[in-house]
Amino acid sequence: MSAGFNFAASAVLWTACNDISAKCSGSISGMMTTFGSLGGWLSPVITAAIAARFGWTYALDFAAIVTVLSGFAWLLVDADQCLESQFLKGS
Repeated sequence: MSAGFNFAASAVLWTACNDISAKCSGSISGMMTTFGSLGGWLSPVITAAIAARFGWTYALDFAAIVTVLSGFAWLLVDADQCLESQFLKGS
């Protein structure tokens, strides 16, 4: 079930990169992939460290909290507002 939700969200994540900036969508997608991969690399290390020190309940609770916070972070992304127009306003 979690893989299904993950794949359902993937289309939205990639199209948001294109909606935010048609000129720089490759760079934005690359940054999204880089930080996603960094999180994927760090999560087993951090989860194991928390589990070793405090137990698996705390480790899985921490993972759930990080997941929920990252989901809420997407609420801050306004794909209707193009980055190019933001840079033009600032200069």
